[in-house]
Amino acid sequence: KTRDIVVENIEMINVPEGMVAEIINANLTVRVRGPEEALSRLTEKDISAVVDLSAAEVGTATYKATIVISEEFSSIGAMKTSSVSATVLPMEG
Repeated sequence: KTRDIVVENIEMINVPEGMVAEIINANLTVRVRGPEEALSRLTEKDISAVVDLSAAEVGTATYKATIVISEEFSSIGAMKTSSVSATVLPMEG
């Protein structure tokens, strides 16, 4: 079975030194697949997204997000790569 879940827990990692980043789309819709019993128990609190900004440059761009699902739901997986839009700016001195 599949199910769409809205993920609001988006974490940014590896923001370049001297920069600040802001996510433009505050949530992602993620399609997950797994056994119906497990999907029925899965909530948005069990899923998060991690965005690696190590290669970010100043400006607005789209970055790949890695979907992380709680360990107790090991039988469930995300079906496609998700991405988020973020703006990266120099930190104000």
